[in-house]
Amino acid sequence: MRNGIAMHASASDKTPFLDREAEIDRVLGTTDEHFEQAILITGRPGIGKTRLLEEVAARAEGRTALITTTAAESTWPLAGFSRLFAALDDPRAIEFSGRFTLRSTEPQQMFQAARDLLSVLRGLRLEPILLMIDDADLMDRESLMLLGFMAGRLAGTGIRLVGTARRVPSGEMFQAATRFELPALGPADSLALLRATCPPTADAGVLEIVCEQSGGVPAALIGVGRLLTLEQFEGGVAVPLPLPHTARVLEDSVARTGALGPRQRLMLQKISLQASANVDALTADADDAEVIDDLVNAGFVRVRDRAVDIADTLLRSSLYWGIDPKVRRVLHAELAQTAVDHAPEVAVWHASYTTAEDEDAARELFDAAAAFERSGRRSTAVEYAERAIAVAPTRNELLGHVLDLVDAFFRHGEVTLAQRYLMHAQLGEDRATGAFVLAEIRAAVDYTATGIVPEHEIDTAVAVHGPRNRTGATRLLIDAAYWHTERRDFVSARRAIGRADVGPTSSTAEQVLRDALVALIDSYDRPQNLQVVDADTIPLRLLLLAADTASMSEEYAQARRLYAVGLARLDDENTLWREAVWFRSVVNEIRAGTMKRAREAYAEWHRTQVAAPHLGARASRIQLRAWYALSTGEYETADTLFAAAIDRATVEGNMAVSAISSAILGTLALAQKRYEHARRLLDDADATSNAMPNPAIVRHLPDLALAEVLTGHRTAAERTLARLEAAEAQHPSRWIELSIPLVRAIVAPADTSLPLFREAIATFRDDDSRYLLARTWEMLAGRQFERGDVDEAAHSHATARAIYQAAGANAWIGAAPPAAATPGAPAPSANRSETAAVLDTLNEDERQVVDLVLKGLRNKEIAATLYVSVRTVELRLTRVYRKAGARSRSHLVALLN
Repeated sequence: MRNGIAMHASASDKTPFLDREAEIDRVLGTTDEHFEQAILITGRPGIGKTRLLEEVAARAEGRTALITTTAAESTWPLAGFSRLFAALDDPRAIEFSGRFTLRSTEPQQMFQAARDLLSVLRGLRLEPILLMIDDADLMDRESLMLLGFMAGRLAGTGIRLVGTARRVPSGEMFQAATRFELPALGPADSLALLRATCPPTADAGVLEIVCEQSGGVPAALIGVGRLLTLEQFEGGVAVPLPLPHTARVLEDSVARTGALGPRQRLMLQKISLQASANVDALTADADDAEVIDDLVNAGFVRVRDRAVDIADTLLRSSLYWGIDPKVRRVLHAELAQTAVDHAPEVAVWHASYTTAEDEDAARELFDAAAAFERSGRRSTAVEYAERAIAVAPTRNELLGHVLDLVDAFFRHGEVTLAQRYLMHAQLGEDRATGAFVLAEIRAAVDYTATGIVPEHEIDTAVAVHGPRNRTGATRLLIDAAYWHTERRDFVSARRAIGRADVGPTSSTAEQVLRDALVALIDSYDRPQNLQVVDADTIPLRLLLLAADTASMSEEYAQARRLYAVGLARLDDENTLWREAVWFRSVVNEIRAGTMKRAREAYAEWHRTQVAAPHLGARASRIQLRAWYALSTGEYETADTLFAAAIDRATVEGNMAVSAISSAILGTLALAQKRYEHARRLLDDADATSNAMPNPAIVRHLPDLALAEVLTGHRTAAERTLARLEAAEAQHPSRWIELSIPLVRAIVAPADTSLPLFREAIATFRDDDSRYLLARTWEMLAGRQFERGDVDEAAHSHATARAIYQAAGANAWIGAAPPAAATPGAPAPSANRSETAAVLDTLNEDERQVVDLVLKGLRNKEIAATLYVSVRTVELRLTRVYRKAGARSRSHLVALLN
């Protein structure tokens, strides 16, 4: 035990190496250069400098040597120099180092000695070697001085020198070296590392808290995995905050405070006792205020709105756990008294450490946590919530307070934290009412986190508590129906809304909400005539249902206006709803074919994702990021993200996302003239969308018909046309009305198709999809090109380009020459001699990768086929792009096809 914290072994002693590819490439890049150089990498203890050098040594293809220095060597003159020469693994160098002595440590003499050493090294004509010195700042002074003179003059020696240091030491070596600081891990990589070292049953919210408290320092993350108990990791009990850390991790923090005076240290200790201290409660006189100013100026603390905290989480940990427990209790009691008149919530915080379990204190702490979260002070909210859990003797009578906290986190998009505190929501005496309140928010949080409607939990709540609370059951079923519509699962939505019992005892609001949801579900089958006259005053949820219905009914301008009204009514702090509305706005513009507007809306949606990244884990959100990458010409990124969206959609059971992603990839493959691959993708989209008989949802049938014609399956294309024509009666829509003439032209023989394409183009109105119109012109150009009408094809293709540009769909312009060109027909941009010249520059490894890229394989599949890492595939592709002059994967395919 350490300060009440149990220690246990980590789940694995083998931890992953994460988020350092740029730094590794930078170091390995020295071995590719034609000149020798020195690099210095700095960073705090535990940041991963040693691990970085080990990874470089494992990946480097040439000779490497890794030298690890210790503090003990710093007292032995030339100890570092001797070890460096020994690492060269050359008998001549080793023999010379044994004879080498210094006449003097005066700068002039040291400079002459360094020149002599350089002359010897150049004369040895060593095979190139990457020499890495870990903790170079611990080397003896004489060795550092010699290396300092040599570092900028390594040319001709064959030595590339890389050193690490906790901070930049004095001396010329580090003036001559290229320097960079090893940054902390980002949130995603911190979480990945923590998951690899903690119990597999750890709660996601607890892991998020631990990541934030560890400051992105790998050693801190690994150390916490050994310090917390299993029960703490699983979230059953409170997490001790600030987190304790190992002495090695806190070494730098301890050193930073070593020069502080007694008053400054005491003030820092008092501030460390709370997540957010109150300045007025800490300052009894002007001297105290001056001490805080000094600490602010020195970078130890920050002050915002009379609240003061320690900016560095590891520094706070070293201060907090460095205080004797008895002294901590005395300080808490003192601060509880001084804070009463200035910040009652701070007084409650401190008082909770001076008494035993206290339900009243827990209630006040939960309420304060919710208030802090609503004001944007997330870290403080978390600490108050954890303290409330620690002091609550039971939570049976705290349901409302816990759910208020959960709601605060949820509205800000902090889904994992909302789930973490839902774990501590327990029903009180009024079980029927409380059960549905709890079930509603739990279902909403779970759905937002996973993208899966928790039908089992909903059914259980309705069956057990519904007979005593029909209103609660109805609300819950309406929620479920709405979530199903988001997933385009209208069958399940109808089933849920059919069970929602809106009877005589139901409120008018529930009846209106149910009717609005029924209208949205019906818009799946046929457009709804919607009139919204009081958009500024109707309940927000009704407004958004009306906007969704307008979008499904292809009334895109009306939907755009209603979404804009909804956004204007939402405050900036309601991240959850703002994310949802901006997401729908982007989808509305994509369906409308106005890609420029879609990207503008995407930029706003992306801001909410930055603020609340947990909201972006669902398949629909991954798909939207993929679409954006495609629309901006990042084809390789788009391909990877669409694959990820399909994988996630499989987990969620979200057939709409899976089908639409496959359809978009199929369209892209058509543009790249990979016709067989396009047909496979579009067949996948078709099979996946079987449960969605309205083809206007996935919108893949025109491209499927085109792929079928281009691969010689005209009969199949005729069946596709028949399906589209049959769907028009059951699911009338403007998109189907425009698509049928287009598909008729696609299916028709070449000699009769041109008038049909003209008829299809004439069908469009000014307010119809510009994207679909451009596609129609592009397919006409392809058919004209096939017939040999080159000038007409060029004109049609130019028209398509102009329409694409006007719609903001520039990425589709450069995707390919005319999309409907027949396989085997001469492509205007094909130049076989140039292609052959490009292929001749590739080595065998690169040609293998290119062959698999041309077959449509993704990087992960190529890596598996060639038995290499994904990173190796990426590096080979980068070299191929450079040699071929390709901007992206799709550009490479276009060049080599």
